[in-house]
Amino acid sequence: MPLSFVENRGQVDRRVSYYLRGKDKSLYFGPGGITFVLNVEKREQPPALARLVPSSAAPRAEREKDRWALRLDFIDAAGVAPVGEEPTPAVFSYFKGPREEWKTGLKNYSKLVYADLWPGIDLVYSGTSDRLKYMFVVKPGADPRRIRLAYRGASALGVNARQELEIATPAGTFHDDRPFAYQEIAGRRVEVPMAYALAADAAATGRYGFRVGAYDAAKPLVLDPAIVIYSGFIGGLGDDRANGVAVDSAGNAYITGETSSDQTTFPDGNGFGPIPGGDKIQNGGVDAFVAKIKPDGSGLVYATFIGGSG
Repeated sequence: MPLSFVENRGQVDRRVSYYLRGKDKSLYFGPGGITFVLNVEKREQPPALARLVPSSAAPRAEREKDRWALRLDFIDAAGVAPVGEEPTPAVFSYFKGPREEWKTGLKNYSKLVYADLWPGIDLVYSGTSDRLKYMFVVKPGADPRRIRLAYRGASALGVNARQELEIATPAGTFHDDRPFAYQEIAGRRVEVPMAYALAADAAATGRYGFRVGAYDAAKPLVLDPAIVIYSGFIGGLGDDRANGVAVDSAGNAYITGETSSDQTTFPDGNGFGPIPGGDKIQNGGVDAFVAKIKPDGSGLVYATFIGGSG
C-alpha cells in the first residue's frame, strides 16, 4: 500500500501543507522543512526525557505515550511548499466539533514534490507501507553541493559502519539508509559514488549534506538515500508471524517468529522447505523459527524450527 500524504485544510497547524501519521512517528511537511513527532511508550521512557511534549490533548485512556519533536530544516532553500502528486482513491473526513468546523473529502497523495527547493533541484517523497522514501532530482547544470539539511532536536548525528545516517534522540535512534546515486545513460542506470557528508559543526548544529563522485553534469542526477534493496515473502501454508529481524555486517537478514507451517507441505523446497542443517520439521502446535536470508534476497541460507509437541 502506498503511503498517504493528507492535505491540510485547517485540521492541523496552518504551517503544515501535508502530513503523514504512523504508529511510532508522524511527519508534518511544510515550507522550509519537516517536523517529526516520535511517540514514546512511557514504560520505555529514559529518565533524561525532560523536554517531552505532553500529550494532554489525548483522552485519559490513550495517555500511555509521550512525544518528542524533531525538525529537519532545508538550509538556504527556496521555502517552497510541497505539492501533492498521484492522488489516491481514498478521502479523509474529520467530523469534530460544530458542523462549521468539519473537514470533509480531504484528498491524499502517494507522492510529495518540493520543486526547485534549491536551484535546479527537486525533493520528492514517496513510500510504501511504513517505509518513507525520499530522493533529490538534480537537473543538468545544477550543483548537488547546494543540498544542505539540519536536524534540530537531535542529541547526536553520525554515520555508522554501514554508511547510514544515524539520528539519535532521547526518544530513540532512527536512521536514513546508505545513500545511492545514479544517472540514466543510454537506457541503463549508471551508479554514481555518493556518501553522507557531516558539517564540521554537525555535533552542535545537526547539519549535513552529500558527497557525490564524478558524474555527467549534462544529464540529470538522482540522489536516492533510501532504496529498497529487495522485498519478498517468507513462510508456509500455516500461520506465520515474524517478531524480530536483524541484519549483519555482510547484509544477511535474520528473522525470528512463530509458525504453524510444516515444511513437509513443500516437497519442492518452497516456503520453509528442506534446508540443510537444524531442525527442519515443525514439531506440533506453534513453533518458533529462525531463518537466515541471503544478502540479495534471492533465497534462504537456513530455516530452523524450535519447539516441542505442544
